[in-house]
Amino acid sequence: MRLFPVGLLVAVVACGTGELTRSHAARELAARFAGPQAPQVVVRVFRTKCVEKYFEKYPLRFREDMHTAYQYRVLEEAGFAKQFSVPATSERCGTPYPESLRIIGIQLTPKGLAEHWPEHREREGGWDIPEVARFELIDVTAIEPQSDPSLARVVYTWRWIPTAGGRAFGRTDAPRESRVTFRRNQTGWRMSTVRENRGKIGDAPR
Repeated sequence: MRLFPVGLLVAVVACGTGELTRSHAARELAARFAGPQAPQVVVRVFRTKCVEKYFEKYPLRFREDMHTAYQYRVLEEAGFAKQFSVPATSERCGTPYPESLRIIGIQLTPKGLAEHWPEHREREGGWDIPEVARFELIDVTAIEPQSDPSLARVVYTWRWIPTAGGRAFGRTDAPRESRVTFRRNQTGWRMSTVRENRGKIGDAPR
Protein backbone atom coordinates (compact mmCIF):
# COMPACT_ATOMS: atom_id res chain seq x y z
CA MET A 1 0.00 0.00 0.00
CA ARG A 2 1.55 3.30 -1.08
CA LEU A 3 0.63 6.48 0.78
CA PHE A 4 0.82 9.91 -0.79
CA PRO A 5 0.68 12.63 1.93
CA VAL A 6 -0.88 15.57 0.16
CA GLY A 7 1.37 18.11 1.84
CA LEU A 8 4.37 16.65 0.01
CA LEU A 9 2.80 16.28 -3.41
CA VAL A 10 1.61 19.70 -4.40
CA ALA A 11 3.53 19.98 -7.65
CA VAL A 12 1.69 19.17 -10.86
CA VAL A 13 4.06 17.52 -13.31
CA ALA A 14 3.02 16.88 -16.87
CA CYS A 15 3.75 13.45 -18.24
CA GLY A 16 3.82 14.50 -21.90
CA THR A 17 1.46 13.27 -24.52
CA GLY A 18 2.10 9.53 -24.00
CA GLU A 19 0.06 7.12 -21.95
CA LEU A 20 -1.21 8.30 -18.57
CA THR A 21 0.83 6.70 -15.78
CA ARG A 22 -0.32 5.90 -12.26
CA SER A 23 2.44 8.06 -10.75
CA HIS A 24 1.34 11.12 -12.72
CA ALA A 25 -2.31 10.52 -11.84
CA ALA A 26 -1.30 10.26 -8.18
CA ARG A 27 0.54 13.60 -8.31
CA GLU A 28 -2.45 15.31 -9.93
CA LEU A 29 -4.90 13.87 -7.39
CA ALA A 30 -2.73 14.74 -4.38
CA ALA A 31 -2.19 18.29 -5.63
CA ARG A 32 -5.92 18.76 -6.31
CA PHE A 33 -6.91 17.99 -2.73
CA ALA A 34 -4.03 19.69 -0.93
CA GLY A 35 -4.06 23.01 0.92
CA PRO A 36 -7.04 25.39 0.75
CA GLN A 37 -8.80 23.26 -1.86
CA ALA A 38 -9.13 20.35 0.53
CA PRO A 39 -12.80 19.70 1.40
CA GLN A 40 -13.84 20.94 4.84
CA VAL A 41 -16.41 19.05 6.89
CA VAL A 42 -17.53 20.49 10.23
CA VAL A 43 -20.18 19.81 12.85
CA ARG A 44 -21.90 22.95 14.20
CA VAL A 45 -22.66 22.64 17.90
CA PHE A 46 -24.63 25.23 19.89
CA ARG A 47 -23.62 26.31 23.37
CA THR A 48 -27.22 26.12 24.66
CA LYS A 49 -30.68 25.30 23.35
CA CYS A 50 -34.24 25.71 24.57
CA VAL A 51 -36.10 22.40 24.36
CA GLU A 52 -39.37 20.88 25.46
CA LYS A 53 -39.02 19.37 28.92
CA TYR A 54 -40.00 15.92 27.74
CA PHE A 55 -38.75 15.98 24.18
CA GLU A 56 -37.12 12.53 24.60
CA LYS A 57 -40.60 10.98 24.44
CA TYR A 58 -41.37 12.53 21.05
CA PRO A 59 -38.38 11.97 18.71
CA LEU A 60 -40.36 12.53 15.52
CA ARG A 61 -41.82 15.80 16.70
CA PHE A 62 -38.63 17.20 18.23
CA ARG A 63 -35.96 15.79 15.93
CA GLU A 64 -33.76 18.89 16.14
CA ASP A 65 -33.76 18.71 19.92
CA MET A 66 -32.82 15.05 19.79
CA HIS A 67 -29.94 15.87 17.45
CA THR A 68 -28.62 18.51 19.85
CA ALA A 69 -28.87 16.09 22.78
CA TYR A 70 -26.97 13.50 20.73
CA GLN A 71 -24.15 15.97 20.04
CA TYR A 72 -23.91 16.86 23.71
CA ARG A 73 -23.82 13.21 24.72
CA VAL A 74 -21.09 12.36 22.20
CA LEU A 75 -18.89 15.25 23.33
CA GLU A 76 -19.39 14.40 26.99
CA GLU A 77 -18.61 10.71 26.46
CA ALA A 78 -15.41 11.70 24.65
CA GLY A 79 -14.42 13.97 27.54
CA PHE A 80 -14.63 17.20 25.52
CA ALA A 81 -17.60 18.77 27.34
CA LYS A 82 -19.92 18.64 30.34
CA GLN A 83 -23.69 18.85 29.94
CA PHE A 84 -25.99 20.97 32.06
CA SER A 85 -29.70 21.75 32.25
CA VAL A 86 -31.30 24.86 33.78
CA PRO A 87 -34.86 26.26 33.98
CA ALA A 88 -36.00 28.20 30.96
CA THR A 89 -36.75 31.94 30.98
CA SER A 90 -39.02 33.97 28.74
CA GLU A 91 -36.12 36.18 27.68
CA ARG A 92 -33.83 33.35 26.62
CA CYS A 93 -36.44 31.11 25.04
CA GLY A 94 -38.70 33.76 23.51
CA THR A 95 -41.95 32.52 25.00
CA PRO A 96 -44.38 33.70 27.69
CA TYR A 97 -44.65 30.09 28.89
CA PRO A 98 -41.13 29.08 29.99
CA GLU A 99 -42.56 26.50 32.38
CA SER A 100 -43.02 24.14 29.42
CA LEU A 101 -39.36 24.43 28.42
CA ARG A 102 -35.87 23.88 29.76
CA ILE A 103 -32.42 24.98 28.63
CA ILE A 104 -29.82 22.33 27.87
CA GLY A 105 -26.21 23.18 27.13
CA ILE A 106 -22.57 22.20 27.33
CA GLN A 107 -19.36 23.65 28.71
CA LEU A 108 -16.04 22.57 27.25
CA THR A 109 -13.66 20.72 29.54
CA PRO A 110 -9.89 21.42 29.50
CA LYS A 111 -9.62 18.62 26.93
CA GLY A 112 -12.21 20.34 24.73
CA LEU A 113 -10.62 23.76 25.13
CA ALA A 114 -7.27 22.29 24.07
CA GLU A 115 -8.77 21.52 20.63
CA HIS A 116 -9.18 25.28 19.93
CA TRP A 117 -12.37 24.77 17.92
CA PRO A 118 -13.52 27.89 16.05
CA GLU A 119 -16.40 29.64 17.79
CA HIS A 120 -19.50 30.90 16.00
CA ARG A 121 -22.07 33.50 17.12
CA GLU A 122 -25.25 31.99 15.75
CA ARG A 123 -28.03 31.96 18.39
CA GLU A 124 -26.10 32.04 21.68
CA GLY A 125 -22.91 30.82 20.10
CA GLY A 126 -21.07 27.53 20.02
CA TRP A 127 -18.34 25.74 18.08
CA ASP A 128 -17.62 24.48 14.57
CA ILE A 129 -15.91 21.15 15.12
CA PRO A 130 -13.78 19.95 12.17
CA GLU A 131 -14.33 16.29 11.36
CA VAL A 132 -11.38 15.70 9.04
CA ALA A 133 -7.80 16.89 9.20
CA ARG A 134 -6.93 16.14 5.58
CA PHE A 135 -7.53 13.98 2.55
CA GLU A 136 -4.93 11.25 2.00
CA LEU A 137 -4.43 9.44 -1.28
CA ILE A 138 -3.56 5.77 -0.70
CA ASP A 139 -3.01 4.49 -4.23
CA VAL A 140 -4.02 4.74 -7.87
CA THR A 141 -5.27 1.23 -8.47
CA ALA A 142 -6.19 1.28 -12.16
CA ILE A 143 -6.25 3.37 -15.32
CA GLU A 144 -9.16 2.44 -17.56
CA PRO A 145 -8.77 3.35 -21.28
CA GLN A 146 -11.76 4.93 -22.97
CA SER A 147 -13.03 4.77 -26.54
CA ASP A 148 -11.73 8.33 -26.96
CA PRO A 149 -7.89 8.03 -26.74
CA SER A 150 -7.68 11.51 -25.22
CA LEU A 151 -9.62 10.32 -22.16
CA ALA A 152 -8.76 7.93 -19.34
CA ARG A 153 -10.66 6.88 -16.24
CA VAL A 154 -8.55 6.73 -13.07
CA VAL A 155 -9.57 4.50 -10.16
CA TYR A 156 -8.03 5.44 -6.81
CA THR A 157 -8.33 4.63 -3.13
CA TRP A 158 -8.22 7.33 -0.48
CA ARG A 159 -9.32 8.14 3.04
CA TRP A 160 -10.12 10.99 5.39
CA ILE A 161 -7.75 11.45 8.31
CA PRO A 162 -10.20 12.31 11.13
CA THR A 163 -9.62 14.87 13.86
CA ALA A 164 -10.20 14.03 17.52
CA GLY A 165 -13.64 15.63 17.21
CA GLY A 166 -14.34 13.68 14.04
CA ARG A 167 -13.51 10.39 15.72
CA ALA A 168 -15.91 11.29 18.56
CA PHE A 169 -18.69 11.74 15.97
CA GLY A 170 -17.88 8.42 14.29
CA ARG A 171 -15.65 9.55 11.43
CA THR A 172 -13.21 6.77 10.46
CA ASP A 173 -10.16 6.49 8.24
CA ALA A 174 -11.47 3.47 6.36
CA PRO A 175 -10.21 3.36 2.73
CA ARG A 176 -12.68 4.25 -0.01
CA GLU A 177 -12.64 4.00 -3.79
CA SER A 178 -13.48 6.72 -6.30
CA ARG A 179 -13.05 7.41 -10.02
CA VAL A 180 -12.12 10.50 -11.97
CA THR A 181 -11.72 11.28 -15.69
CA PHE A 182 -8.42 12.60 -17.07
CA ARG A 183 -8.13 14.38 -20.42
CA ARG A 184 -4.99 14.69 -22.57
CA ASN A 185 -4.22 18.05 -24.17
CA GLN A 186 -1.12 19.70 -25.63
CA THR A 187 0.53 20.03 -22.21
CA GLY A 188 -0.19 16.50 -21.01
CA TRP A 189 -2.84 14.74 -18.89
CA ARG A 190 -5.05 16.76 -16.57
CA MET A 191 -8.15 15.96 -14.54
CA SER A 192 -11.24 17.02 -16.45
CA THR A 193 -13.90 16.20 -13.84
CA VAL A 194 -13.61 16.22 -10.05
CA ARG A 195 -16.74 16.57 -7.95
CA GLU A 196 -16.54 17.36 -4.25
CA ASN A 197 -19.36 16.78 -1.77
CA ARG A 198 -18.21 18.97 1.08
CA GLY A 199 -21.18 19.09 3.38
CA LYS A 200 -22.40 15.54 3.85
CA ILE A 201 -20.80 13.17 6.26
CA GLY A 202 -19.10 10.30 4.47
CA ASP A 203 -19.21 11.77 0.96
CA ALA A 204 -16.20 11.10 -1.24
CA PRO A 205 -14.34 13.38 -3.60
CA ARG A 206 -14.57 11.83 -7.04
